[in-house]
Amino acid sequence: MKSKVTALKILSLLVTLLVSGLAMGFSKKEQVPCTALTAINSACWADVEELHPTQFVIGEIEVEKRTKKLAKMNKTEFNSYLKSHPASIVIGPDNVFYLTDGHHLSRVLLSLDKNRIFANIVANLSHLNKQDFESKMLQNHWTWLLDENGKADKSFAELPKNISELTDSPFRTLAWMVRKEEGYTETTEPWADFLWGEFFRSKLEIRSSDKDLSEATAEALTYVHSPEASTLPGFIPKD
Repeated sequence: MKSKVTALKILSLLVTLLVSGLAMGFSKKEQVPCTALTAINSACWADVEELHPTQFVIGEIEVEKRTKKLAKMNKTEFNSYLKSHPASIVIGPDNVFYLTDGHHLSRVLLSLDKNRIFANIVANLSHLNKQDFESKMLQNHWTWLLDENGKADKSFAELPKNISELTDSPFRTLAWMVRKEEGYTETTEPWADFLWGEFFRSKLEIRSSDKDLSEATAEALTYVHSPEASTLPGFIPKD
């Protein structure tokens, strides 16, 4: 009975993804939903509401700014943007999809009432038990366990179960704003913006408002070339 229910759930999800994809203007050839059988390094489309976060926080103002940007795009621009910003997914025990990159875009899509995100399957760890899976996620730096206060007193098991439960971290937004001002370069190193956010947390105080973040960005830019920041990903030495 359990296997039959699971099969029906998967079938329902595939139909939902197919219908929504056609509505967004994708051809049938592009309707490749992410499933437990999707090969590693394969691109596919995932249901945002089915993704499990691997972090506790996002930058709400970053989400707001990106939502406004995407809301102005036509269908072709929007679809092109999604394909050029693929999320990263690890398949875990019970074939749960864990989002390792793309949390902000996922939240943006929810804000726009969109339920599909273009993604890449980076690993399939569904064969592991939960304890070994969590260890592997930590070992590969596929999870960030600091909360909005910069404290690491929560466990992997306490991570939110869906994207809508992520809380706001102004310092994560601050790091994004500093990077946009070319304070440091974008890098593929895991959790780069979070590492910069924690660095800025040690230097200044901010609140989650546009005005305060603008002032904080100007102050943060005075620290980005300092020797203390030299070990952070994307560091730009001072001329």
